[in-house]
Amino acid sequence: MTTLHLAQLFDRDPGFRKELVYALRAAASGFQRIFVPGMLGLASSAEQIAEFKRELLCEVCEIPTLPPSIPGLRVFHRMESYLHQIGVELFRGFPVKEVVIHDGLCTGVRIAAPGHAMNLRGLCVVLATGRHSASPLNGAYAGRDQQMRPLASTGAVMARNLFIAESLPDSGAATTAMPCAFSQGTARKSRSVHKGKPCGLMTLRLTIA
Repeated sequence: MTTLHLAQLFDRDPGFRKELVYALRAAASGFQRIFVPGMLGLASSAEQIAEFKRELLCEVCEIPTLPPSIPGLRVFHRMESYLHQIGVELFRGFPVKEVVIHDGLCTGVRIAAPGHAMNLRGLCVVLATGRHSASPLNGAYAGRDQQMRPLASTGAVMARNLFIAESLPDSGAATTAMPCAFSQGTARKSRSVHKGKPCGLMTLRLTIA
């Protein structure tokens, strides 16, 4: 039985949760904290996990296991659910062919959709593909500024509304991930594009207040 199977049981089977509380409560007797493999559900809310801890009478810490990591999947599902709620449209499995830049602005991306290429337009574009984030820039990338905007070899910003949101250790950029936030943005209609190989690209259409 895998941690994925256990997490699914935790989500849908109240009887399993009660048995788990009973077994762990006995093991944790006399301790303030217990460590368990990441298995506390794929869809569990913070409130549900807090209730599980109260029933157990001690703190519970999850240890991430080999992929698939249940805590990571839980975060992904929550994020995906939130994106759907605010109107984000997800495209999966379509390779990004080009990032379109005109006059210092990124106007969108071109993806290889079935039958013909598709242009997705956006007010902001975020390259969030890990160490391969610069791949769609066709070798023009030479670093990034403090606002996470890609720079050309001349040191100029490639596009004012284009951002790279992950660390790129092979490009000489800082190795610490610095996510880009649009705290004053109001999402009206958003699109995210997950690139097939080697990684993905996210496009956000935002109205900036």
